[in-house]
Amino acid sequence: MRSARIALRIVCRVPALLLLIALVAGWFFLFRPASLGGPVSYLIVSGSSMEPGMSSGDFVIVRKGEGYQAGETIAYPASGGIVIHRIVGEDAGAYVTQGDNSDTPDFWRPTSDEVLGRQWVRLPYAGHIIMHLTPTLLAAIAGAVAAFSVLLRRDAPANERRKRRGWGMGRLAGR
Repeated sequence: MRSARIALRIVCRVPALLLLIALVAGWFFLFRPASLGGPVSYLIVSGSSMEPGMSSGDFVIVRKGEGYQAGETIAYPASGGIVIHRIVGEDAGAYVTQGDNSDTPDFWRPTSDEVLGRQWVRLPYAGHIIMHLTPTLLAAIAGAVAAFSVLLRRDAPANERRKRRGWGMGRLAGR
């Protein structure tokens, strides 16, 4: 009976472990930031140069690619920040970019090596939420999740074993 219970526990934990491995592998190959050697960069749009397609406060994930073509929205470093604009052409091996809300092309000419990536995912207004998540709030959320998981992790079978062996509170109290 005991070995059946142990086998059942193992069988129940294997899918959870496989799911965890799949999630970590998915993050590693798909969502790992460029700062950790990954293929993506995370941006929060600031300004109105890409309206109406992108608004200030949109959260954008850009993914590094082999090459980029006219019509694609790319992100690249310029003037101490990151610019996210659409490619409108090429000039001497560099891209000509322009904001959707602008009448003239940018004076920056990023090369393929300078481009952080093309727009892959856009979450409208999510940047506003992310900017309000301070480290203190994130620590509080992490603490609450940890406390909640400890409360849920009460090992009922272990408590039952202690009661059967007479290790319950009654024995400790001299009953």
